[in-house]
Amino acid sequence: MMKLRKAVCLLPVMILIVLCGISPVCASSESSRETLRFPGTGFEIDLPPASEISGTLQIACDTRLDEDVRLAMLYYIAVPKEKSEFITQSKYAYSSELDALTEGLTPCLLTVLSLDNGKTLDDLHPEYKKQFEVEYFEELGSAGEHNFYIRYIPEGYDFAWKMSAESKQEFESLVEICREPGRIRLFEPGKESLPPVIFETVDLNGEEIHSEDLFGSHALTMLNIWTTWCGPCISELPDLEKLTRNWKLKEKNVAIVGIVMDIRDPVNSEMISKARDILSEKGVHYINLIPWEGIESMLPVSAFPTNYFIDSKGQIIGECEIGSHIRSVYIDLINQKLTEAE
Repeated sequence: MMKLRKAVCLLPVMILIVLCGISPVCASSESSRETLRFPGTGFEIDLPPASEISGTLQIACDTRLDEDVRLAMLYYIAVPKEKSEFITQSKYAYSSELDALTEGLTPCLLTVLSLDNGKTLDDLHPEYKKQFEVEYFEELGSAGEHNFYIRYIPEGYDFAWKMSAESKQEFESLVEICREPGRIRLFEPGKESLPPVIFETVDLNGEEIHSEDLFGSHALTMLNIWTTWCGPCISELPDLEKLTRNWKLKEKNVAIVGIVMDIRDPVNSEMISKARDILSEKGVHYINLIPWEGIESMLPVSAFPTNYFIDSKGQIIGECEIGSHIRSVYIDLINQKLTEAE
């Protein structure tokens, strides 16, 4: 129940922050289509290529909310192309300028709920039923033991009161495209084989870090993705530091590594200094990295903190874990991931 309340409370932050933070991962499927994949929820959708859309499509979330509930949301941002670069460069860092740019211009194109273990909307907790207004969802289909439901939002425009007539027309056209048979394909979430996590970056001290060296020297690496404005992220830092000193985890060759997601420039001394001050105050000594280009497609994040577990070959083990936890929960998670890695 505690996890449920946490997920529901995280949802508004997830939408407001990540909406302007994650660029969709698109793969060309036809000359006139691009495919947006939602591996966490378990579906993909063919839409017109970005070059043919005057607005911007943004994946707001694609994540597991609870033990049996997964959520994906796709937004349309009615912002001119010449201003879209500012949005993509403002990843994970809220500002009044960003808010002013997108206010009244962000209707949700579609919301998909994926329920595991054969569950249906009737099985949802009352808090979720209220949160998502499940009476507006339609059955989308199933894949394995997963049932899918979708909500299209062609009217209301709760977040789009400033849209131009042209943008509204394009948005409504996209809704109709989403409804076309064959546009959406379902699959079992978590079943696809992900490519290894490969990167080069620097830590907060400017030292070069190569993924093959980082992961290759440990049986399991827990990547803790956090931001300097996230209270729960900062509160759990001392417990994460204690994990690095846990002799049982040391024997199992487990490492904890942080990634400070609101540092978007390796020469931004002000943000780096802020992060270093937080880590110093909390007594943290393990490595913290600056995000690299393309991190969003490798390690999608829908809320903070988020933890990914990586084996010695750079492969992601299982699903990511969202939200802060006490130390004993992390120990259980790490042991579970070590078993999966074997």
